[in-house]
Amino acid sequence: MYKVFYYDKLIILTGKKNKIFPSEADMVIDYQKYKDFEDVVEWFLTDKKTSRLIVHTKNLKALKVHFFSLFKRVDAAGGLVFNQNGELLTIKRWGLWDLPKGKVERNERKREAAQREVQEETGVIAADPGKKPLRTYHIYPRGQKVILKTTFWYEMVVKDAENLTPQKEEGIEEVKWVEPDEINDYFSGSYHSLRNLLKGYLDEKNS
Repeated sequence: MYKVFYYDKLIILTGKKNKIFPSEADMVIDYQKYKDFEDVVEWFLTDKKTSRLIVHTKNLKALKVHFFSLFKRVDAAGGLVFNQNGELLTIKRWGLWDLPKGKVERNERKREAAQREVQEETGVIAADPGKKPLRTYHIYPRGQKVILKTTFWYEMVVKDAENLTPQKEEGIEEVKWVEPDEINDYFSGSYHSLRNLLKGYLDEKNS
């Protein structure tokens, strides 16, 4: 299953085995039966009444390739960085709580980009990420194009947690360690993709 966020809207690409219960504000389609799939996606992005587009398919790989081909692609990388007290490293950018991340440069490994962005945006030095990253997807307009950004999130171990330094030239107002039981409160008004990421991560970690 793939969840792609667009502001307050959500596109779910899913195989037949996944059961998702739609609401009145959802549109549900079978990918194999829609020859005008691209038109449906374009309509959904501008429709104000429909909050979710749920696309079922027998071939999720083919659906993903087709859907992702509709947009200009950008890769980013960031960190789920915790200190020894289990506190999460967060940043406040443009009035919203966020996680440190940034664009992957040409010829740069994603894990290296994640480490670099964490250090640049927060001043925190983290060890080499070892686990397979989590991913989030969101789309946004940029001029005449619509961008699909894939962000690779690496869980990191802190080497130096003392020098919190916000990268102000990137719009970062504050860097803060947030206690585990306060994470949901801090991100309650933040981006949907981050709330979904953190919920899934914390649910699995606490299970």
